[in-house]
Amino acid sequence: MPYPHLLLLLLACGVAPKDWGDESLRGRIAALRLEDVADASIALDECPKRPRPLSHETLSELLRQVSLLTPAPDIGMREEWKEWRIINLRTAAGETFEIDVSTRDSLGGRPIVVLEEEPSGGIGFYAGDAFWDWLSRVPDSIALESQQAAMPCS
Repeated sequence: MPYPHLLLLLLACGVAPKDWGDESLRGRIAALRLEDVADASIALDECPKRPRPLSHETLSELLRQVSLLTPAPDIGMREEWKEWRIINLRTAAGETFEIDVSTRDSLGGRPIVVLEEEPSGGIGFYAGDAFWDWLSRVPDSIALESQQAAMPCS
C-alpha cells in the first residue's frame, strides 16, 4: 500500500482494507482430489474457445497452487479484465469452477487469480504473481501459445 499512514488511520477508525478473497471457495477447490475432478481444461481468452485438457500432473499441482493463494490487496479500477488463461474444472458431483489469470491496465500488468463457482456466482480475487510464474512454465499452458491467434472474446 503506497500510503501506510492511511492504513493506520483506517485501522484506528475500525475500517479495514477490503479482503477480496473468498476463503471458503478457495478451500473447496484446494480440497479437491484428482478423482473428484471429472474434467479439467485450460484455454486462452479467444472466440471460439479451444480448450486443452490438463494433464494429471498439472491438475495435481494446480490444486496445490490454489491452496497457496492469498487474497488480493487490490483488484484495480473498474475496467475490462485482460484474461491470460482460463481454467475450467468440473467435478464428478457436478460442481463447476473457473480459474482465471487476469490483469487490468490499472494494475500495471500485475496478475490476479480469479476463482469463480458457477452457477452460484461465488467469486474471490487473489494475488497472482507466484501462480502465474508457475502456470506460465507449465507445458499445458505453453502449448496454447502455439495456437493460431483467434479473436478475443468480449
